[in-house]
Amino acid sequence: MPGRKIPAYVDTGLNIAHVDDVAWGHLLALEKGGIGERYILGGEDMSLKIIFGLICKIGLRKSPKINIPHNLILPIARFIEICADFTGLEPLATVDGIKMAKKYMFFSSEKAKKNLGCQSRPGKEAIADAISWFVTNSYCKIEK
Repeated sequence: MPGRKIPAYVDTGLNIAHVDDVAWGHLLALEKGGIGERYILGGEDMSLKIIFGLICKIGLRKSPKINIPHNLILPIARFIEICADFTGLEPLATVDGIKMAKKYMFFSSEKAKKNLGCQSRPGKEAIADAISWFVTNSYCKIEK
């Protein structure tokens, strides 16, 4: 949403993978993967603070500075969900989202790299390309 600011964040982490790398990994798994084998087609593990910093830098916005502890935001998320039920607006935070954020979602793609030859580009590039795609396809715009 244009003009919508994110005031704060919780301490969590995600694995950021470029969609093209994941698609290529699927093709490599089809070609080289063992029957019944599973491969994690991930990218770079990044904290949410770093992810927001990259997104905001590209979007020419200020990155959120306030780190809210999970246990503090959880009751607030419950209240936000109740308000959203009455207003029909999408909640800014959900109980499920906060519970999930307690876990760092970091993954290793070493097996896919070793067995399939998968490579992944830096998370910064994945984020920049994703933002470019969203802007090009009119899902968002860069604030200037």
